[in-house]
Amino acid sequence: MPLVHGDRLVEMTLVLFVQPGITVRIVRERERQKPLQGLQLAIDSGTLWVKGVESPKMVLWGDTSPRKTKVRVDSKERTRLHLWNCWRSPRGYEDAWTTNAGMSIQELGAGKFRAECNAGSEITFDDLVVRIVAPGAVRAPAD
Repeated sequence: MPLVHGDRLVEMTLVLFVQPGITVRIVRERERQKPLQGLQLAIDSGTLWVKGVESPKMVLWGDTSPRKTKVRVDSKERTRLHLWNCWRSPRGYEDAWTTNAGMSIQELGAGKFRAECNAGSEITFDDLVVRIVAPGAVRAPAD
């Protein structure tokens, strides 16, 4: 269930209906370095491909992925793509959906979104800011 903080609707996950074979472009517009920020991607059916790596779920970490990343959706039919922010805790493990975590999502046009993310700390929505371009994608109800 979405929450409201000030004038922002806060969501935990962006869920998109995507067509098979599309390429989703993700651009990290800005991010904090500490804690290290990441963007999780998971697909309901099929696999995601990034630079020869294939998996139904992956993380684009700020220290290992390029600022601009292309993700190919390999599925037999329309499926849901889930995106959410995560970060590496001071102890080195992946964290998400805790404390003040969440995303303020803007629709920029057909299949275009910006997610301003908060990583469970002071609420600023500038821990990670990503632009997502998914041709033909439409928002799906969050789980």
